[in-house]
Amino acid sequence: MAIAQYLEDKQFTYKIGLIGDKDVGKTTLNHKLENGKFLKKTFKTLGVDIKVKREIYVNNYEIKMIIFDISGEERFYFLTPTYLKGLEGIIFVYDITKKEGINYIKKWLKDFEKYLSKDFPIILLGCKLDLKEEREVMKKDIKKLTQEISAGFHYECSSKLSDEKTIKNIFSSLAKMIYTKKEKKRKNNYKDIIFY
Repeated sequence: MAIAQYLEDKQFTYKIGLIGDKDVGKTTLNHKLENGKFLKKTFKTLGVDIKVKREIYVNNYEIKMIIFDISGEERFYFLTPTYLKGLEGIIFVYDITKKEGINYIKKWLKDFEKYLSKDFPIILLGCKLDLKEEREVMKKDIKKLTQEISAGFHYECSSKLSDEKTIKNIFSSLAKMIYTKKEKKRKNNYKDIIFY
């Protein structure tokens, strides 16, 4: 087998969404993942901003993540179904200093759950941990929501203070969830093959 073909076989591409209300920190999070630096000044995301992240590994496979940073602006809400097509996982981002962030996630799931399978990989992520003294979202409330929506994990971080490795581990967790789901499906499909 040619080396190029071997390398190609050791890679997967996953399409994921960063979803949350406006100003919760999705863009700075995405920038920290991509560049390892905190972005002090951001502009409103118009519709969607797409980035590609490599160097995430699951079971010795390199995962290329195509990350859709979907605008939380209400005027772009109608575009959401278009961006959801083909998504394989979602990180719901909320601001720990704004209690209404939980309501946004609940509303979003109510409006768009028809686009997601029952075992769809989801992570809840509280941002702006550097402002924890101003916390409005209590851990017990987010734990309850995590169970209600069957999210795989819940994390909290700060794009300003958390290091690049911490941010990368959050995305790696989602990649592992997607990989596990796909492997389970592949093995189930393999069981259905009848050999003669």
